[in-house]
Amino acid sequence: MLLRLFSVSCLALVSLTPTFAKTPRQMADVKINLQRGDFKKISQYRGKVVLLGIFSTDCESCQQAATILNKIQTEFAAKGVQVLGAAVNKAAPKDIVAWSKPVKPIYPLGTMDEATTRLAADLGDKGEKPYVPILIFIDRKGDVQIQLAGDSPAFEQFGTTIRAALNNLLLRK
Repeated sequence: MLLRLFSVSCLALVSLTPTFAKTPRQMADVKINLQRGDFKKISQYRGKVVLLGIFSTDCESCQQAATILNKIQTEFAAKGVQVLGAAVNKAAPKDIVAWSKPVKPIYPLGTMDEATTRLAADLGDKGEKPYVPILIFIDRKGDVQIQLAGDSPAFEQFGTTIRAALNNLLLRK
């Protein structure tokens, strides 16, 4: 069974190529500003597999993705996965509370500014606005192994793609 799961996971990962960022790479120790005034740093989750979702509060697909990540958090938390979310558009600090109400996040969800987002997603200093949502898969050592942007074909199979990527990362020591 484990071999079958591994084979399916590896097959699904063939299509998980990053659309704009170098992988693997060390994840920058960025912080997500939470709604209640405190923050979470990526390094707090070293030793766990982390799935960081980057969203925009003016993106309907992002809201749907953020909702699906609730299921992922529930399904994978006991296996050592932590989902985090950050809205990154300029209006996010004022819009995040209303935007997240239908999402009802069960994982830490907050905001990041543009500079922090560019650092987290390895976008460089300036450039075009990236397609959102962005999913960044970080292994237990703090290295980004997979990064997908909203224009990736992998998003057509959103839940399957995420599960395959997480199962693959969980198999690594």
